[in-house]
Amino acid sequence: LDAAEDWDLVFAVWSLAALGAPTAAAERLVGAAWEALRQRDGLALGPLHAQALYHAFAALSLEAPHLGVALEGPLAEAGRVEWERLNLREDVRGSQLQREVADALGALGVGHRLEHVIAGRLFRTDICLLERRVALEVDGPSHFLSNLPERPTGATLLRDRLLRAKGYDVVSVPHFEWEALGSRQAQADYLRALLQAPGVDLPAPAGPLPITDAFLQRLSRLGEDEEGAKDGDGGDDDGGDGDGDGDGDE
Repeated sequence: LDAAEDWDLVFAVWSLAALGAPTAAAERLVGAAWEALRQRDGLALGPLHAQALYHAFAALSLEAPHLGVALEGPLAEAGRVEWERLNLREDVRGSQLQREVADALGALGVGHRLEHVIAGRLFRTDICLLERRVALEVDGPSHFLSNLPERPTGATLLRDRLLRAKGYDVVSVPHFEWEALGSRQAQADYLRALLQAPGVDLPAPAGPLPITDAFLQRLSRLGEDEEGAKDGDGGDDDGGDGDGDGDGDE
């Protein structure tokens, strides 16, 4: 580890954090790499490496607190600033895909917020159902491996784990599933099924009004009344003709 470049150590730590440091050997490697970074004199990282180190620190603090990793001083501040600059920008408006999903949620009567910062400014979730603590992530192509386009990247899996660690239910809408839906009704059915897992109660879909016997009887009476009115109008016409004839005889 002493011969490794600073950025190699950073990405080794981040990669193991993304994997969840799944074994005792991985945990020992994380600890050794972190200690090597801590002991480096004049450690200087660019924006990408600083935010990756901060991300790894946040992940390990939540998922492996027993490792005791610490990020302090200027490096911690630089990492936090870069993380927020890259991930929590104020000018983010969301993708067209996000807005489509948000519009479909609105049509279902589900309250939500777009691009909402949550979990102690650790993430900006695509769509947040605040009252239900559900993070709905609309995952475009960048969230999937280029050679396995339906398998999420390590960063995406880590995002979901950290959100769950912060007490959120995470629901993913992969772009290839959404784009395969052919109609608004299909989109509504898809979201209803997806939100069942976190227990989100959606308003019942509007169905046809029931036709009761009482309603049919009212229709029948209305028909009879209309027939009676027509007969009455016809009688008046005949009487009028008779009066006219009589007047003519006189």
